[in-house]
Amino acid sequence: MPVSEKTPLLKNNVDSKSDTKEKNEGVCSSFGKCMRSIQVEPVMLCFGFGFGIDNVFLTNLFVDKVCDIQLNYSSEVCTNLDSGDYPDQENEVQKLVSLYGMYKHFVVFLPMIFVVLLLSGWSESHGLKTPLIITNAGLLVKCIFLTACSHWWFLSPEYVLWSLLPVGMTGGFSAIFMCVYSFIGLTVDEKSRTTRMSIIAVIELVAAAVGGVLGDFIFQKYGYFGVFAAPAMSYLICVIYIMICLDNPIPKQQTNEVKASKSFVSGMKNTLTVAFKKRADGGRAKIICHVAVLAIFLGTLGTMNFYVLYTREMFDWRYEDYSYWSAFNVPFALIGSLVILPFLSSVLKMEDSLLSLIGCISVMFNFTLQATAPRGWVMYL
Repeated sequence: MPVSEKTPLLKNNVDSKSDTKEKNEGVCSSFGKCMRSIQVEPVMLCFGFGFGIDNVFLTNLFVDKVCDIQLNYSSEVCTNLDSGDYPDQENEVQKLVSLYGMYKHFVVFLPMIFVVLLLSGWSESHGLKTPLIITNAGLLVKCIFLTACSHWWFLSPEYVLWSLLPVGMTGGFSAIFMCVYSFIGLTVDEKSRTTRMSIIAVIELVAAAVGGVLGDFIFQKYGYFGVFAAPAMSYLICVIYIMICLDNPIPKQQTNEVKASKSFVSGMKNTLTVAFKKRADGGRAKIICHVAVLAIFLGTLGTMNFYVLYTREMFDWRYEDYSYWSAFNVPFALIGSLVILPFLSSVLKMEDSLLSLIGCISVMFNFTLQATAPRGWVMYL
């Protein structure tokens, strides 16, 4: 090749620098793409952390309030209630706390049914951002009320119960999961959808476990005020993040149609009837079966309110024992969600219907073991 004054003297070095630059740009582009794909994950992180703290200590707050205020037992009895020295008093307290747990379902879940329908109809035409803000704001108000109940200790357990009403009036966890999974369905391609949803579930689970463990340390140092103020801060951060950083996806059919003709009432009607529309290849039957599976699964969520009382009564567990058991579940859930579920879905190409069936069977087996556990180690099994 002839050499002229325009020929670069360090051609190889220039090429190598160019290759390095392109490589760096490729790495940066991949990292940037990964970061841009993060949308609802922080929402589940904040929700899981807050839920992991306040869910358990809410039961403890009911126990202490019932013992001290409603039944007016002595401080010695209430402090050593789970020591086994006061079985009659402990049984009486647990009966009333279980009764409050039943009332809690009416306060939270009855309004939640209608609110979720309203929010789903809204999201059909206005997007998912506003429902997420409303729901997390409700959780924030709940924690503020619980903080007040713990600060002014003379307030009766009924005030603790009514502090949960903002959760039901804003959709609660049902609205959060509805919005998050809808967000994934609208923004993620079909090949990555199942894996992405499993990652979302893992984030929520790990955050809840971390919150449960940290909650014990917060309680020892700051008491009930601290354990309810911490999730309040988590929900506040979540609301700010949604308002500033989160996109607002709208179902594609809404972007292609005239939105003005889509009324709010018709949006709710469409939400209620969409599962029963005729579909090819037995699609309607599959959707109805999925709805039934989900209904059964949601029915089991109420048992979370009784885990603390159940393990205290059956195995003399303290909160530390319960938090260790909750943390023990995390690595197995990680294996299931990050290894087994993607393997079944992506490698073995199992349909979602079969995955749901496997999930149902595993939940049935899990509850059977827990209900018949003669010793605490069976809970770990």
